[in-house]
This record gives sequence, structure tokens and C-alpha cells, in this order.
Amino acid sequence: MKLDNNRFFILASIAFLMVAVTIIVYMVTGYDSPDFKPGGKLIEGFEPDKFQSIEVSRGEDSVKLVRQEGDFFVSSLRAADGTMYPAKTEDVNRLITECADIELAARVTEDQALYGGLGVAIENEEGDKKPAEDISNHEIPTVVRFLDGKNKLLYGLIKGKSAEAGSGSYVRMIGQKTVYTSSKWISLDYLPNDYIETKLTDFPEKDVGRVVVTLKDEKYSIERDKDGNIQLQGIPEGKQAREWDVKSVFHALSSLNFEQVYSPADKILADLEWDSVYRCELKKDKYLAYEARIAAKGKKDKKDKDKKEDESISSGQLEYYIKITAEGPSTEQLEAAGDEAARAIREAKRQGKTLSNEESKKKVAAFDARDKAEKFNQLHSRWVYRISKWKADDFCKPFKELIEDASKEDKEKKSKTKASGPEDPTALPVPE
Repeated sequence: MKLDNNRFFILASIAFLMVAVTIIVYMVTGYDSPDFKPGGKLIEGFEPDKFQSIEVSRGEDSVKLVRQEGDFFVSSLRAADGTMYPAKTEDVNRLITECADIELAARVTEDQALYGGLGVAIENEEGDKKPAEDISNHEIPTVVRFLDGKNKLLYGLIKGKSAEAGSGSYVRMIGQKTVYTSSKWISLDYLPNDYIETKLTDFPEKDVGRVVVTLKDEKYSIERDKDGNIQLQGIPEGKQAREWDVKSVFHALSSLNFEQVYSPADKILADLEWDSVYRCELKKDKYLAYEARIAAKGKKDKKDKDKKEDESISSGQLEYYIKITAEGPSTEQLEAAGDEAARAIREAKRQGKTLSNEESKKKVAAFDARDKAEKFNQLHSRWVYRISKWKADDFCKPFKELIEDASKEDKEKKSKTKASGPEDPTALPVPE
């Protein structure tokens, strides 16, 4: 029987519509299968003790976490001696739990032609982490591989787009055809920085006792007076401190995060000049000090090749790097603290008393500080960190930016103080 063009077009349209409806039904409602029951786990028989490393990738981005003696490390971050940067335990545990707990809501399809649209297509399921080249960014899958000690795949999953219906994600196991929707939306991190502790220092601002800033052509200090007030030292006559800026410099190291970590041998750090030093000394009873060296690096504009570096590089183009170490108590301080603790214990025994927890902590504060400094240096002395410009500004702020012209009231106050003589208790105030 011969079909005219109109009937052929109608039949073709119907066929196309049926295929589209079938795809939508697969993507939204799944399809019935006698052996599938909602609520089951994507990874069956998951055994966390079996794998020795985890790879997480999305497109060109990836991170590999390697287990050594029970702890995980980021394999792409290696110091000159081969030491890997430690991964944050809670972040690794969150990844493992997120994968192990993926609960299935519905089966969607086994048709590989639909993988790209669902965001679960990868080129080579045996090892190639790159997605198909012709898919859009939101269709790039996140791939997680759990590997044994010989890099053999134990469990592998692919997380795709968010499901069209409900709050789940499209998922499937590597090497298996079936695509499912998860009962909950899945979030998987895939960058090295997602798995490391980016906080370098974290101590109370009230613990800072003294700060010394050494720049290329100057040096100044900020200290607490006997009443605990923060004072910029060496303020010239007719000037006064800009209190907010002084406090920002004084507290700069109490809470410091970094943006990226590098091995000192990294090419990006070549030719850096570490000409700024920021030293933060905690109060005497804390027995701790931190010293940070800061360097800046930027790129000249191509059109400004003949200009001097300080003329062709704006502050917005600079990137700042920091090396930091901790300094604990001296040998003499440890010996003195030990003797003091022994005397306190003997005296308490003589009186039939015991030291309170607070007293005990004070007596061993020097030894705790020693351990803290050693632990800090064991991790951070191997690395160089990139920090934000706004934080670097506090570490490298010139003295002139911490002072301003004294107000009329302040000048009058100083004048009265000089005239009255602060050391003469019988002096009368200068009349206004």
C-alpha cells in the first residue's frame, strides 16, 4: 500500500512523539521491574575497610585520597620530601557516607542513548575519567572510584543531573547499565581543597600580646600596655593611631585561612622575595609565638614590558604567599615550668589538697605549648600557602597607614598632660 506524503508525515510525527513520551516516562517515573524495590542501596555490600584510595572527578577536575596507616592524604599535594598533605577526616568520612548511603527511588532506563541527557555518560568506564566531549557543563557527571592497594576498582559510581521529578539525582554504577534516581539529592566534592583543612591558625584575639612587623624598609611593633590596651609604638608628635587599622594588624594572625597550598619546590613560587615578616607573640602565660614570612607575585601587562615592576603591576594583580612556623617555650622556660609544677604538687600534698583542673592546666601550659608548636611545624613547615589580598594587607601594612594627624582634642589632652606632669600627684590641672 502506498502512503501519500501527508499520511507519512503524520505517522512519523506520531512515532517521534511516542519515543519522546517514552523517554520522559523513563526519566520521570522509571519503569517497572519485578526485581527492583525502592529503598535499596546503590552500592550493595559496601565495605569501607577494603579500599585504599578514593578518586573523585568531574570533567578536568579531580582529587585522589590515599589511605596510609588509617588516615587519608591528598596525593596531588606533595612536599619536596614526598610527604602528602593530610585530608580532613570529617570531609573524607562525609564523602564515604554520602556514597554508601545512596538510597534508590526508581529505575529509570538501561538505554545508553539516554545517558548523556541524564548526565551519567563517561567515555571509558575502565579508567578514563573524562566525560563525552559533546555534553554541556550541567551534564558533566561526577565519578567516584573506590580502589584497592593495586588501584583496582572495587566500587565505582556515576552521579548525574538532578532528577526531573523529586529531589534526587540520576545515578548508576560503573560497569552497570541501569540508571536510577536516588531518594535524596547527592552532593559530592571533587577538588583537593574540598578535602583539606584550610584554616592555618585559630586562637582568641585576647591571647595576642605583641606583634612585630618587619617590612623591606621599616620595622614597628604593637603591644599591650599594663592594662591590656593595644598600643602602636613610636607614634610621632602630632600624630595619633588609627585604632581600627592598628587592631586589624594586631589580630591578623588569630584567624587565618589559606586559598591554596604548594610545595616549596613548585615553579609558581620561583624567584619570590620573602621580604615581609610578621611575628605574633602570645601572652607570656601561653608560651607561643608564630612567625610568618610573606611574598607577593604578579604579572606585568604585555604592553608595559619596559616599565618597572612596581609601576606595571597593580595591587589587584598580585598574589600573596605565606610561610609560617610556630615557636614554643625555650628550654629555660620548660625547666622553670617543670620546677614550678613540682613545687605546687609538693605543697598541695603537704596541705592534703589536690590541684584543681585550672591550676593543673596552668602548670603544664608550657609543655602543652611545646607540643602544639611541634605539631604545627610538623605539618606547616613543609608548605607554602596562598592567602587573600585583604589578609596580606594586614600583615604588610606600612607604618604610615596606621597613623593620622592628631585631632585638636587629642593635642590639647597631650598638652595638658605635659603641663600637669603625670608623675606629680599635687599638680593642678591647666585652666582652660
